[in-house]
Amino acid sequence: MPSKYLSASCLCLLTVLTCWSRAADVDNVPSSKRMVNGDSQKTYFLIGAPESRSAEKLGLVILLPGGGGGAAFHPFCKRIYKHALGQKYIAAQPVSVKWTARQRIVWPTKNDRVPGAKFTTEQFVEEIIGELRDKFKIDPKRIFTLSWSSSGPAAYEISFQQNSPVTGSYIAMSVFRPKAPGWQQTAKKHAYFIDHSPEDKTCPYRMAKKANQLLSAAGAKVKLNTYSGGHGWHGDVYGRIRYGIAWLEKNQRESSDAQEASPVDKQQPESHEASDDNILLADSFDNPALWTKGQAVKSVRYLIDKKNGSDGKNSLCLRKTEKRYWPIAQWSRSCEYKGNAKQLEISAKVRALKAAKAIIDIQFQATGTGLSHQWAAYIGPENENDRPVTHNWKSYSKTITIPDNVAAITVALQMYGPGSVWFDELILKEK
Repeated sequence: MPSKYLSASCLCLLTVLTCWSRAADVDNVPSSKRMVNGDSQKTYFLIGAPESRSAEKLGLVILLPGGGGGAAFHPFCKRIYKHALGQKYIAAQPVSVKWTARQRIVWPTKNDRVPGAKFTTEQFVEEIIGELRDKFKIDPKRIFTLSWSSSGPAAYEISFQQNSPVTGSYIAMSVFRPKAPGWQQTAKKHAYFIDHSPEDKTCPYRMAKKANQLLSAAGAKVKLNTYSGGHGWHGDVYGRIRYGIAWLEKNQRESSDAQEASPVDKQQPESHEASDDNILLADSFDNPALWTKGQAVKSVRYLIDKKNGSDGKNSLCLRKTEKRYWPIAQWSRSCEYKGNAKQLEISAKVRALKAAKAIIDIQFQATGTGLSHQWAAYIGPENENDRPVTHNWKSYSKTITIPDNVAAITVALQMYGPGSVWFDELILKEK
């Protein structure tokens, strides 16, 4: 948020917060304080989580507080859960970090950084989602952010990420200053409920109108909702939030598992072998039987995850609990090679949870020269003392050289160290 709007915004929101700071009315709302990977700078509150895993999929709302973004907004966030979300959702409230004494940006982003910040808001939110997805059955079509005032710009930037896990954004009383390159291409897959007062003098209403105009022009689904009272939460706050969340439920971007397949699509083989002559293999793991499980390794589970694919469908997972790096666990699949290309492009979607070391290994069986291999992706900390890696679905790609006289190519999805990794949307393509 521009600095000229920030101070007034913080004052207004803190005034509202003071009025609603008594928490006795939400003492019965389940809430726990958590840290992503034990990192105290990545603190968040989990609100409304059931004691045991729900039989039905839950929606997830990331509540990004405005103002100073701190823990003091927790009673208000619990009220949002109690009065506007209910038991079909869980909510997570990230707590902002004060990186510098003169910090003006409450929620730093990839394209709007704060000196000394160790991570961006996009990363923080993605890690929270990844952690909760592993614990609860989360509906991938109902992962929303709810933001206001100073957190609005970060919510927009989250929605502009490639392959963002967030499908809809409720953004109240905020500015619109898109900074992500090519944001129009990613915005068109998203839904936005913009809640703004025409009397707002802190974040002028013209900014909401501009957001509505530009996002709609980009192809996004947008609803501009108005209320009276100026900057701040006025009127039927929880009624508006209920309405906004319901609107997002109906208008969130169409995920792959929600799209109705055409007759042609329905005739495609389960292995998703592609028709492009340059593609050797395209696999979304709809037929996991095509993959071979490696040797039994102590403390390793080979999993076919039917609910947590990048497209909401299948993925292959390796989960290791023991802190040792040998022997290697792997899923593998081979294909005959009769081409004469010099290079092979490998791409895949990968999700990681506290992963110390995982590899996508490409193995070449060459006539007369035996077996060789090259790593196409490394999932894990880059340096020896770095923490294990956690991220939601992320694209990995690399182009490698194909040796001479190759007769077969094997893809090995490997797990060395502890942690969990999921693999999806694998493509091998000649170049």
